[in-house]
Amino acid sequence: MEEIENEEGKIYNRREVELPLGYIEIFSRTGKIKYRVPVRQLGLRLGRAYDNDIILDDPYICPHHASFQWLNGSLVAEDLGSVNGIFPEGKKQKAERVQLASGDKLRVGRTVIRFCGADLPVAKTQLEPSALSPVRLFEHPLSLISIYIVMLAYAGLNFHLDTTVKFDGLKFAFGMIGVVAIVIIWSSVWAFVSRLIIHRWNFFIHCGIASLGLIAFSLFELSSSYICFAFGIDGFLPSFGIVGYPVLTALLIYHQLRYVSLASPSQLAKASLGVAVGVVCLFVVISHLEQKNFNYFPRYSVTLKSPKFKLVDSEKTGEFFALSKDFRKRVDHSALETK
Repeated sequence: MEEIENEEGKIYNRREVELPLGYIEIFSRTGKIKYRVPVRQLGLRLGRAYDNDIILDDPYICPHHASFQWLNGSLVAEDLGSVNGIFPEGKKQKAERVQLASGDKLRVGRTVIRFCGADLPVAKTQLEPSALSPVRLFEHPLSLISIYIVMLAYAGLNFHLDTTVKFDGLKFAFGMIGVVAIVIIWSSVWAFVSRLIIHRWNFFIHCGIASLGLIAFSLFELSSSYICFAFGIDGFLPSFGIVGYPVLTALLIYHQLRYVSLASPSQLAKASLGVAVGVVCLFVVISHLEQKNFNYFPRYSVTLKSPKFKLVDSEKTGEFFALSKDFRKRVDHSALETK
């Protein structure tokens, strides 16, 4: 084994010098670890000057602030006559010398550092939830292509069924282009954020999630309208939307965040639900303000479906039109009286 000699004449084998005995962790102002510096037998020096082993950009730290030496099996921090000194964790008095056990923290200037020995146990490895998530199935290229095809087919079918006039190919094409543009723009924003945070684009995955979201929103709208029609509860249709749309929006944002952030699922769920509720509340306020203004095109909370889907008794068509005529007569009579 090759040996080297330090300044004090003590002999170490190269393996003892090259393998770190631990690490000094530098914390940011928010409490996150910015970087780690390996601790070796030969010691370290900390300060703002560029000839230090640990260089900190902290105006409250001297050019040569403190040194770290490995003595008698432990790390010792020593103040080098600095202006602001060094403070052990939880202490308000300066210390000239501090013996650091593995896991102990030290404050220098306004920077917190921590010594972690090489034998310090780490937290138990967590299972990455997305590895078991059904969404992982949609990361396969064939699955994504299938999702895109289903989304386009479903959007085209909805467009065709909602049209009450003669089919217009050009209008249909522009409608489909609009749907694709919405998916691309939405996915591009998420992909850009993903690239900034975790250095991966995941663009096509975000497109797949957005496509599934569009299908889910459309199916929810269709199913809720049929339920209201079947049981004759058209007045509850807005309530279905107030409850269902925030849930679907939260699920959409949550799965997008899974490919953007490394935060825990619980944190992502809370953030997604908060954003979804805020967005839906904004739309509710805008809709309420629009309804207060006069509109040439009245909006009705009713659903028109085939009578065979009706599960409860309702008024017959003749009775409905008779009531409509009677209502019109009363409105016309009231208009004449006001004149």
